[in-house]
Amino acid sequence: MDVVVVVFDTPSNIFESTLDSLLNQDLPLHIQVVDHSSSGDYSRTCQSYPIIYHHRPENPGYGAGNNRAFQEIQSHAPYFLILNPDVILHRGCLRAMVDYLNQPSKAEVVVPMVIDPSGELQYLCHRLPRPWDLLIRRWSFGRKIWRQRHQEYEYRSQDYRNPFLTETASGSCLCIKTDLFRELGGFDERFFLYMEDVDLSKRIHGKSEIIFLPSAKITHHHSRASYHSLHYLIQHIVSIFKYFNKWGWLPIR
Repeated sequence: MDVVVVVFDTPSNIFESTLDSLLNQDLPLHIQVVDHSSSGDYSRTCQSYPIIYHHRPENPGYGAGNNRAFQEIQSHAPYFLILNPDVILHRGCLRAMVDYLNQPSKAEVVVPMVIDPSGELQYLCHRLPRPWDLLIRRWSFGRKIWRQRHQEYEYRSQDYRNPFLTETASGSCLCIKTDLFRELGGFDERFFLYMEDVDLSKRIHGKSEIIFLPSAKITHHHSRASYHSLHYLIQHIVSIFKYFNKWGWLPIR
């Protein structure tokens, strides 16, 4: 399996735990790390691991970093894993994903169960968004007023102990068949950060399905940077506008 980890502004100890968890999987992996820091902050860490390291200080964006690494692999591996540098894979996570994708199914993309460091479930499976879904999710008063719609958007009524189809795949960790990723042309590089995974999910529909697989588990040190940084908040808003300008502001379901 080919794996790409794009790293920037992540504590080194968490990044090392990510790499350790990858190497603790019971599958042969071809791992590439794309370092978007200005000074190659992660080069020394990567020297200690059997991985391929790229330093790209120009930082073309999360999606572009994955695309370029994917193009350089030029591999015939059947599966491609996209992984954030703040994700810890539980033992057997990748095996569960691959075993599922090896079965006859319309689903060619698998996302894992995501928990936070305290053990709480993160609801990262979402429906394809409408503008008001993002507003509701962002502001607590919106969630109170539109509670039912918010719960529907995050699949809160689903039994997360069993697999189910989801409309979006979080870019924090997704396993996709290589041929499908190549057919889609990878991520849309107009999205520098945020919404690139939603856009990819939108393009997957009509070609394949995305399955949530609870037997594959990860721990995500989710920083929610746009909630704490004006810079990231602006970047998030810009990406939201790009997404709805591309797909329409009044999507019909």
